Amino acid sequence: MTRQYRETETTLQAILDSSAVAVGWANQRGEIEYVNPEFISMFGYTTRDIPSLTQWHTRAYPDNDYRNRIVAEWEAEVEQSRASGSHMPPFESLITCKNNTTKQVQLLSSWAGSKLLLNFTDITELKRAQELSAHMAQHDHLTGLPNRMLFADRIEQAISLAKRDQHHLAVLFVDLDKFKSVNDQLGHEVGDLLLQEVAKRMQDCIRESDTVARIGGDEFLVLLPVINQTNDAVLTAEKIRFVLNSPFIITGHSIENSSSIGLTFYPDHGKNQSSLIRNADIAMYTAKQNGGNSVVTFNSKMINKHESMD
Repeated sequence: MTRQYRETETTLQAILDSSAVAVGWANQRGEIEYVNPEFISMFGYTTRDIPSLTQWHTRAYPDNDYRNRIVAEWEAEVEQSRASGSHMPPFESLITCKNNTTKQVQLLSSWAGSKLLLNFTDITELKRAQELSAHMAQHDHLTGLPNRMLFADRIEQAISLAKRDQHHLAVLFVDLDKFKSVNDQLGHEVGDLLLQEVAKRMQDCIRESDTVARIGGDEFLVLLPVINQTNDAVLTAEKIRFVLNSPFIITGHSIENSSSIGLTFYPDHGKNQSSLIRNADIAMYTAKQNGGNSVVTFNSKMINKHESMD
């Protein structure tokens, strides 16, 4: 029986030596007895580098806090699988390789008698692709700013916090006054470059906690989730108006533009995102009707005037 066991183990090792999957196993004492060539290729470690699971954890997870959390979660799964005799569910973690690069890895583990078999799959590129896809779904492809969907999510969260903590927030609706003439006279390529520069200038005017979003064409929204007084939002709006009123140099062209900005406050001008954005749009339209290049704060009288013009 001992000879048969050794023959079976030798056969298994031969199969794993030629496997395209990174594999290793450890005994019940936590000693790593084997890693296959693909494991060494993937991470750079041999059994000399990581003779035990403890050494593997130290090398693979050099950050103490991350290591403590990951190891605690993994050991809990190991004990549960040992007690139930079942396979461990897939386990993901960020592994630091011997050359100090990192890989996002999915780990599959199971018990084979007294040995814990470890199967590693590199999912770094998959995770990057998923993150890129998620980013593209929530961001404007031209400017890299949040799009309408992400802005809606952030303003919903901001309204919930404002309601709970009883503070104000502000929404700015920004529309460029002369953008159509840029496209008509200089072409859409120059227009796109102008929008990218507009986005950069607007981002430079806000705090890290604020949000600038492009919702289409030359229309932008700005969320100021916490303001101490209404004048703070007015000053931010005026700062944006000022920087957008300064000339842009695009492919050798000096482009003079301006903006019309509508401003609303929660809860004075709306208690949900649709009313705040709609009323900021009405205030922006009022600024544009008054000649543009101005900031207008919404008031209820604008609604009737806006409807009558429609």
